Amino acid sequence: MTTHDIIGRDTDEAFAMPELSDACIDAANRTAKLFDPHYPGWQLYSRVVRGDTVYDRQLASWAIGMARQHTRTRKTNGQAVVAPRGRRNDWVSQAGVDALEFIVFGRHAEFAREVERRLGIHHATYLKIRGELTTMMSEGLKNYTVELHYQYHHVLRATRAVA
Repeated sequence: MTTHDIIGRDTDEAFAMPELSDACIDAANRTAKLFDPHYPGWQLYSRVVRGDTVYDRQLASWAIGMARQHTRTRKTNGQAVVAPRGRRNDWVSQAGVDALEFIVFGRHAEFAREVERRLGIHHATYLKIRGELTTMMSEGLKNYTVELHYQYHHVLRATRAVA
C-alpha cells in the first residue's frame, strides 16, 4: 500500500477493508483501552462501518441491558425515569433493540403505534425511552469513532516518523 492509497482513502474505508492493517488493529487496541471494558465500541463500529454481523447477539444483549439500566435510573430530581410498575421487560427490551437497529440501519423496523398494540405500552412512553436510548447509543458511537480515527492517524504519524 502506498502513501497515496492511505491519503486518498477515507479513514472509515481503511477500517472497512476485509483484512485490517496493523495500523488499524493498533488503533482499535489503543481505543479499547480508553473506554469501559463493557462498552462494545469496536463491535458497534464494526457493525455500522463494515457490516460485520458476527457481533449481532452481543450487541443486542448490550442494547437490552442498556435499556433496562436506563429505565431503572433516577432523574436529578429523584424521580424514576420509568415508574417501577411500568418496567416490564418486553417493551424495555424492544426499545433497546429498536434503538440499536436505528443506529445500525438508520430506521426503525416498527412504528411506535404497532409496538403499543403488540406489547400494551403507551406509544409516547415507548417513543421517549427509545429516543433517549438512540441518542445515547449514537453519541457513544460518535465518541468511539472520533477516538478511533484519532488513534489511527496517531499510529500512522508514528509509523512514518520511524520509517
